[in-house]
Amino acid sequence: MKFLKPIVDDFENYLCVILMTCMVFVLFVQVVARYLFGTGVDWSEELSRFLFVWLVIWSISYTSMLGGQIRVTIFLKALPPKVRSIVFLAGEFLWVMFNTLVIYEGFNLVISTLQFPEVSPTIRINMAWIYTAVPLGFLFCTARVLQWHFANQGVKREEYLKGDMV
Repeated sequence: MKFLKPIVDDFENYLCVILMTCMVFVLFVQVVARYLFGTGVDWSEELSRFLFVWLVIWSISYTSMLGGQIRVTIFLKALPPKVRSIVFLAGEFLWVMFNTLVIYEGFNLVISTLQFPEVSPTIRINMAWIYTAVPLGFLFCTARVLQWHFANQGVKREEYLKGDMV
């Protein structure tokens, strides 16, 4: 099982690299077709947009694994260390609650799109496959936030709160 650890630890990183590579390739094909052959590829814009959406959502999970959510750090720096830790954890709790809401509503969206299919205009696939990125990405994001806080008995969190990152 040791061989799976690097894959699991860097899953989002690998996925983002694959998504970015595919998106750049599809856009490259579109540019070549447009300028060399004088015609565009119908599906390239839509596919690159879908790949970009997946890339952005999975990037949120990747940055959560690194402890890098959006924060107003100047406010945290002004607080005493004890209060800073409490405010920081409260913010993280709100982030997890928001993620839980997005996961719940995202799964509802996917289920309703499977029941009442919505097909993309050019690629002709069910949009439920595109919408699946939302609940899955935020589920992984929540897992990574919790992993960041509780792995190594919160050592990363304490280092984060002591350092200049905050």
